[in-house]
Amino acid sequence: MTQKFNALCIRSVSWRESDKLISLFTLENGKVDCVVRGAMGAKSKWRFAAEPFCFAEYVLTEKFGKLTLSEANQIDGFYGLRYDMDKLYAASAVLEFVRQCVYENVRSYELFLLTVSSLKAVETGAYPYLSLVRYLAEALKLIGYGARFDVCHVCGEKPKDRVFFDFDAAAPVCEDCFAGGLSEMRTSTLSLINAAIALPVDHFKNPDASAYAEILKEDRSVYFALKFLAYYMDIKAGITLRSVSDILGDFSEK
Repeated sequence: MTQKFNALCIRSVSWRESDKLISLFTLENGKVDCVVRGAMGAKSKWRFAAEPFCFAEYVLTEKFGKLTLSEANQIDGFYGLRYDMDKLYAASAVLEFVRQCVYENVRSYELFLLTVSSLKAVETGAYPYLSLVRYLAEALKLIGYGARFDVCHVCGEKPKDRVFFDFDAAAPVCEDCFAGGLSEMRTSTLSLINAAIALPVDHFKNPDASAYAEILKEDRSVYFALKFLAYYMDIKAGITLRSVSDILGDFSEK
């Protein structure tokens, strides 16, 4: 039996002497694992298909209960990620999130489209970590752990001087409505996340740094936004991304 998928390679490991076992995030059927025969060979015509970040049309054939790649037509390899460490780190965090949140036979159409478009934004945009902030905030919403960042969930007004975050309500609380027991967060962090998710993903594909001036008004605001989202993911969804921890560690050393 032959199956065809539009898919993104999210994991690739060596298997036997020259083969690779890969995990695909498919548009049609969630996560799918398959074997790529001879992928480690220098002259393998399917070597590209076994590389992480490969976005392609994969044709798989089932033999003895295992899916094997029989054909692949590449749509995008996101090769620009390999030439910039910040872009590669941000893109790796995207793949790590997907690996933890997609399952076999569970279609995640919107998450798939968000992931592919966000990888392109990371590859071509001027601020890959800002694209990662937007991706994580939007992806968490799609898997059922969304938060709001626009107004106080008690009074409905936009927080001004000080802001706190209610993790139970997954929303901010302004200073006037604060009644204790909540963690304070930076207003600049709230503003950056809110501004990022308010813009379409195509905006973040712009290589011109000046296009982001209205969002990046404070130094290290992206660092604090990623730090907040990492904590939020852990508390609300039990998701810990080692890639994001590495990024935060790199930020702290600069």
